Amino acid sequence: MTTTTTGLLKSALNGEGWNVSDETLEEVIAEMKVPVSLSSVRQELLNSDLREIGSKALPKTAGANASPKLLPGGKGAIVLQVSSVKNIAKSQRVSVADCLEDNGGEGKRLLILILTDGDSTCKGIEFVPFPAALASSLAPGVKVKVEGSTDVKNGFVLLSDRNMTVLG
Repeated sequence: MTTTTTGLLKSALNGEGWNVSDETLEEVIAEMKVPVSLSSVRQELLNSDLREIGSKALPKTAGANASPKLLPGGKGAIVLQVSSVKNIAKSQRVSVADCLEDNGGEGKRLLILILTDGDSTCKGIEFVPFPAALASSLAPGVKVKVEGSTDVKNGFVLLSDRNMTVLG
């Protein structure tokens, strides 16, 4: 693969919120057994662990009170990996599957997500209840895209279905 093609892929992926180094991208492309395209590289990244391939994308202030927005300037997006999901409205004895269950309106749910870019972590909170389909797809290892204009309050990224998309 030429350097120009790798550069174009990296530019396109960065525009979507992915943050991987040139070396990592070249390794991913070299290991692919299908024709290289933006969608095939994206799919390979979705199947990878950001803790192994990701590079720093979260600002130092992402988990602090220093910035009112997730990304400086509040523009763009960032792809993060869910490290853990916890329903803080339920007893710790409840299983993860039960935490993600909507319960058809019975009982309350307040999810805390630990998100990583592969280098650092931040905490996200379900500020506006996620639809059941979105909440049920949140599990460790899942990649999510969070818009940079997302607010940060008291060290928590305020998440809703308007500013977070599950990629897979």
